[in-house]
Amino acid sequence: MLKDIIAKIWRKMPRGLRWWTVRITQKKFTVSAGAVIVKDNKVLLLDHVLRPANGWGIPGGFIQRARAGG
Repeated sequence: MLKDIIAKIWRKMPRGLRWWTVRITQKKFTVSAGAVIVKDNKVLLLDHVLRPANGWGIPGGFIQRARAGG
C-alpha cells in the first residue's frame, strides 16, 4: 500500500525534481546493458539464475567503469 502511494507521488513529480531526488539519494549507480535478439520471428529470452524472482528476461549484464590506460 505504501509502495503504491509513493509510486503515484513519484509519477506526478516533475521530471527535474525526480532527477534531483535520485542524484541526492543515490551515491552509486548500477548500470547494465541488454540486447533484444530476434531470429526467425523468435525473441531470445533467458531465465535469471542469479535473480530467480525476476523470471525470464532479455540477455544482458552489468557494466563497469573503464580504467584509464587499459
